[in-house]
Order: sequence, then structure tokens, then C-alpha cells
Amino acid sequence: MSDIIIKPDNEPAVKRHKRRATPSDRGSASLLGADGTVVCRAREAPRPASTKARTNTGNEESGSGGRAGDQGEVKVIESLDPKSIKLNIVNNWHAYADCPGKIVKTIRRLYQNTATASSQLSNLKSVLAALTPAPPDQFLSALKLSQKEHHTLHTEYREKREKEGKDLRTINDSDKLVQCALEMITSSDFRVLWPAAVACSGLRPIEILTCKIKELPDAKHLYPEFWVCISNWAKKGDPRAGRDFCVDHPLLCPAYLWVRTVKRIRAYFCKEPLTKREYCQRYSKYWLQLLRKAFPNLIKPSHVLFRRFYAKYSFLYFKNDFENVIGENSYISHVLGHTSTEPALSYTNLDIRGAGKIKLFEIGRQLQVPVTPAHLVQDKRKKPREHVKLEARKV
Repeated sequence: MSDIIIKPDNEPAVKRHKRRATPSDRGSASLLGADGTVVCRAREAPRPASTKARTNTGNEESGSGGRAGDQGEVKVIESLDPKSIKLNIVNNWHAYADCPGKIVKTIRRLYQNTATASSQLSNLKSVLAALTPAPPDQFLSALKLSQKEHHTLHTEYREKREKEGKDLRTINDSDKLVQCALEMITSSDFRVLWPAAVACSGLRPIEILTCKIKELPDAKHLYPEFWVCISNWAKKGDPRAGRDFCVDHPLLCPAYLWVRTVKRIRAYFCKEPLTKREYCQRYSKYWLQLLRKAFPNLIKPSHVLFRRFYAKYSFLYFKNDFENVIGENSYISHVLGHTSTEPALSYTNLDIRGAGKIKLFEIGRQLQVPVTPAHLVQDKRKKPREHVKLEARKV
């Protein structure tokens, strides 16, 4: 029996499990610690010299009533919990101040997938940046993968987008879909307002909850009541880098209705302060269910699909509002806040049919929010309880 224990000083909580040892496990041990070290405990039996010797040994062991041979085939492994490892790093980041590369090495060994490792490092960096006091910027900037690994990730992502651009999808009766969204945007139920807000603006879910909205656009447009100015876009990196800017954004509904919709949605989902990652982890499945219930005729509706639909459909009505924007790809990049036209290429794989035949602006101006009658409005203020004498009560 051999004991191999190599672990750091501050060892977090461990998980223990047992499994049958395979031939490749004999004499080997590999398990990760908090700083990339190995933690393992293995027990193995010596191999018999021959089949005859093994038979005799087995008879003797069976006669004694023990199972020594089976004990040699069981390998006890102590494996560290990734959550405990990351929590230990956050609580003791001062121990890695001189060598942040150890953290990168640990994350890379915990997560073999390069994209997952990059995501986990980004999440860990955001958690460390929120500490008080926060680690220095030089320490946080060192928590990243190598330039070669990032180049590989970008190449794979670009190839994936190009492959998606070759898959053509068709949406029939596009005008009816927009009319349905315009009817839903006058509702007061946030579950009905959510798909309407997505279809009329084309924003990402996290942008609906966190973007900054200015009701009056900065530039002059033909239909200014259908425009808003939006900043604090998603996927712009650190706000201090200066990549975020206010962009005039066209809507498929009047601006005041869309702003009212966003306020009601945020009143429900933003009751407690959460990060962008926490919002997506908690509500992403629920948002997708709301889209599918609102548009049951679509096959696998998603926020990406509605984002592409909005980009193609709004171009038919707002393409004349831009003096310096020429072409569909330039328009898509501008209204969606892209810094280049390359991401817009994947938005052209959508074929919308039956679009551009309705008078969108006239229909939008006729929309009205239904007013609840005064006698049906409930007063939520607590009224003083009337005192009733005991004799006046009915038994």
C-alpha cells in the first residue's frame, strides 16, 4: 500500500468517492489541488508472479474469510471541489499577489476546455474586482490565458459564425408577428411585455435590464417618436476603456410605450442588485419560456432569432433615416452597437417574408394603453381598522 499526499497548506473542503481501479490507474495518481498540485491516495495489491501462485493465494484468502484481493482493486481518491478552490483563491488572493500565474495554472487544470477556462477566469476576475479593497489592476490584468489560446478561441468563434451564416432560416408572415408584438406592448403584465420589448427593440435580455435609456434621440429623424438613445451596451468590456457610447436606436413601436414596458419589466426582475452574469444564470430559461408562449407558431424561438429579425425588419422602415450609413450590413452594425460590420454578416441568414406591407408608423401612433376604471383601482394604502363594539357584532 502506498500513500501519496501532496497538497497545499490551506486545503479547502474535499469530496471523496470510490471507484474500481483500471489498469492505467495502477501505480499512478493525478488530482488537482488549490494551486495546481496533486492530491491522491491510492491502495494497490502486488501482482502475483504466475497464474498458479495467484490461484493458491486466492484459495488461502478465501479460506480465511477475507477479501484482500478485492481491497487491492479499490482505489480511494480525494478530489477537490472547484467551487471551494475558487472561494479559497478569493479569500486568500494576497497569497498569490506575487505569482498570479498560479491561479491561471489552477483554473486551466480544473477546466480542460479552453473556452470554459477563459470564462471562469473572467468570472473570477470580476469577483475579485468587487472586493473591498480590490486587488491592484496589474494583478487582475495577469489573470488571463495566453495570447495563443485567445487567438485559437477567436478563430473557432469566427468559424462558427461563418457556419451559422450559411444556414438560411425563413420566417413567414413577418407583418403579423410585428402586429402581435404591438398588441402585447400595451399590456400591463410583465410576462406579456417581455417578448414585446424584445421584438420591438432587438436588444439582448441583459441590455433590457441594465442599459441606460434617453427618450429623446441625439440626431434628427423622420419619425423621432420611434427613436431612443441607448448607452451602456453589453459586450463592450470595461466601461473605463471608452468603448461605450450613446447610440440612437430605432424602435418598432412608439418610444414612450417601450420605455413604459422596460420600467415594468425592471420593476419585477431588478428587485435585488445582481451582476449581469447572475441575471442570466437565474432568469435565462424563464425568458426563453416567455418567448415560446408568446409566439407558439415559431420553431425554437430565441432572443438571437428575434435580434436578427428586428435588424432585418427595421431596415425596411428606417434605412432612409441615415445619411452616412449605406447598405444593410452597415445599418445592422450601427443600430445594434457593433464596432465593425463583421458580426452583421451572420444576421443576413434570415429570410423574412410578408414584410414591409403594413403602415407601421400609423399603427404605432394609434396605440393606446388601456386605462383601468376608477372604481376598479384598488387602494394599496392601509386603512385604519374601524372599531366595532362587542354588542354590535353579529354572531
